[in-house]
Amino acid sequence: MLDRALTLALNLSELPFDLNLWQAQNIWYEILRTSSDGLTSLSPEDRQRWNEHFGGLGTCLKIDCASITAEDAAAAVPAD
Repeated sequence: MLDRALTLALNLSELPFDLNLWQAQNIWYEILRTSSDGLTSLSPEDRQRWNEHFGGLGTCLKIDCASITAEDAAAAVPAD
């Protein structure tokens, strides 16, 4: 599913007009905040691939992925 989302985002970024990406950006950030548990079962190679594709998707969505750290994502998780 991540591969399809990345392909779609790459194609959309080629359009000759600006898109309103706020909803997709919010979904991307929510996945960032909640995905760590599900990713622990991946092999190191698959995890690296996921990280690269997820970062690429974020870049297509005009998110400054390099400025977001693991601590930032963890701090955004609401307390129970």
